[in-house]
Amino acid sequence: MANHGYVTTRRKLTPEQVDQDIREIVKRRFKGEVEVEYEKLSEKPTKRRSEGWEFWNIWASWRFRPKSEELWKKFGGEFSTWIMSHRKLEFRHPHGDWAWWAQMILQDELALKYGGTISDEGVSERWKVTPHMIRKYRHFKNWVFRRWNQRHNKALPKEKRDAYMKMELDFIPEPLRSL
Repeated sequence: MANHGYVTTRRKLTPEQVDQDIREIVKRRFKGEVEVEYEKLSEKPTKRRSEGWEFWNIWASWRFRPKSEELWKKFGGEFSTWIMSHRKLEFRHPHGDWAWWAQMILQDELALKYGGTISDEGVSERWKVTPHMIRKYRHFKNWVFRRWNQRHNKALPKEKRDAYMKMELDFIPEPLRSL
């Protein structure tokens, strides 16, 4: 996966509406265990040119970080998103599986809410999200294990997979374990 992912919609985005939607998703999906920092950077998105390149100035941005210091240290749990234009959100991919999963949940939920498509710097196609794609953390980890199996052309032994999952879940605060 590349460093940046996108949600593109035909719906016109505003910082106020996106902020409201992000806070609702974070409250519902992460049970108040993720902090959200919001910053409105300009009154409207504007394009600028520099040395033949065209850039959008960032209109508004959000940073996400788990409230648990343990979770943040173990899983690199900070990530961010911003509004790039009236119709596009950009996501900076985090490091660590829990943070990657949390970012995917937010990206998928916003794409579903806005009827948008998802794209990524490292993938040429775009795709629509369906509700069944929005996974619990355990399902996400199983997907990660399947990818490991494909990459290494052999299955990770069940005992190792179960031990790894238990160890990882032990670091996650109790309210988030069932997500």
